Amino acid sequence: MDTSRSNYSPKMEEVVNKLIGAYTEAELTYVYAGATAAEHEKVYLKNFARYFQMRAHGMNNLRNDLMRYQIRRGGNIQLAEEHFYKYQQLKYPKKTEEMKEMMKQLTAMEKNLEGLWRHFYETATTEKDHVSAQYARRWLFKHQYPEYAKMVRLSNALHQASCVQHFDATFMKYEVENDEEDEDKDEDEDEEEKEEKEYKKKRGLKKENEHF
Repeated sequence: MDTSRSNYSPKMEEVVNKLIGAYTEAELTYVYAGATAAEHEKVYLKNFARYFQMRAHGMNNLRNDLMRYQIRRGGNIQLAEEHFYKYQQLKYPKKTEEMKEMMKQLTAMEKNLEGLWRHFYETATTEKDHVSAQYARRWLFKHQYPEYAKMVRLSNALHQASCVQHFDATFMKYEVENDEEDEDKDEDEDEEEKEEKEYKKKRGLKKENEHF
């Protein structure tokens, strides 16, 4: 992979490392929350578990993209040890009613991630790093802000629900199925985009060869 340190300041490197660490922590949190929600004897809210597993997968994908970006810009990846222990400090549900408190904690975590992306964008703008500013803006408004807004909506709806199990079987089931459809759609679009780029690349090479 080609790297370039041009116009990539230590401040930008630090901001991206904080995001990488935060997404590592968030992935672990969702993995643990999903395992807790799937526990048959105590909680067993299977659609919450599915949703948390999907979010963990999303966190992993975004974290990996940030790592690739850091390397491509010539930065070094550094993770603080605290990111591997913070998720253990959260209060995970031991019974169904405690899922409401869990959702509040997850909403706060999503809000923190959104704040880190905004800080990334602001720092990039101040540093006149237009590549990073564009990258931050795209991920903030395409992914992180919508996910935070969704978590606020889910948490508020759950807080008003009289029965958590019924909420899981209806509201959360609908959300998960919609998200799965959107995920499949995004994968199809990504595949089409790759094919289009490959086609353009081949056409470009063909045109170059025609000049010889």
